[in-house]
Amino acid sequence: MKIPQKLIQSLEEKFHPVEEKKEFTDDTSILQKQLSEAIAQKEQLTKKLMHLQQNIDTKKTDYFTPTVAKAPPVGVKHKMATQNVRHIPKSLGKSIGLPTAPEDPNVITGIIKDPRGNPLGNILVEIKDTEGNPVRAFKTNGLGQFAASTPLANGTYTISFEDPKDQSKFDAIEFSAKGEVILPLEVISIDTREELRKTLFMKI
Repeated sequence: MKIPQKLIQSLEEKFHPVEEKKEFTDDTSILQKQLSEAIAQKEQLTKKLMHLQQNIDTKKTDYFTPTVAKAPPVGVKHKMATQNVRHIPKSLGKSIGLPTAPEDPNVITGIIKDPRGNPLGNILVEIKDTEGNPVRAFKTNGLGQFAASTPLANGTYTISFEDPKDQSKFDAIEFSAKGEVILPLEVISIDTREELRKTLFMKI
């Protein structure tokens, strides 16, 4: 018995949508499963990030290293940091011999020492603007302390330190005055013996 062609077409049209619906349902289930897995992974990553942030906040320090105010080496885009100059928080100022922290914004204060922690007096401190014009100049007292008597205008400046006896050398630093209180500086002279050792080592 031969089945009429119209009957075959009718049956195909009747059952084909069911197959499409089944395939659609299967695809939806797979997508829902993948979405649930992605949400779970996101929650885990969020927890890990929060934990890392808590660890970072716990280890934060109040010490900041200014950048060196000189051209960086070839291939280095940013100015290098110096370990010889750092800002000191107000709570630690007296313990290391710093003058009273300023209460007015944009006022520079600090102390200069040798690598062994001895204060250096009579060191010339000079502040220049971005065009190289001197805007402040003063010397350290017998305790190695220095302080500007008036605030700076907002802007970027460099500070250089010079020993009239030429016995100590220092890194020049760059900083920005932003209308905020500037933490006092602790300036340590460059250890000439260490510099000599590095020079000799490079020649070997």
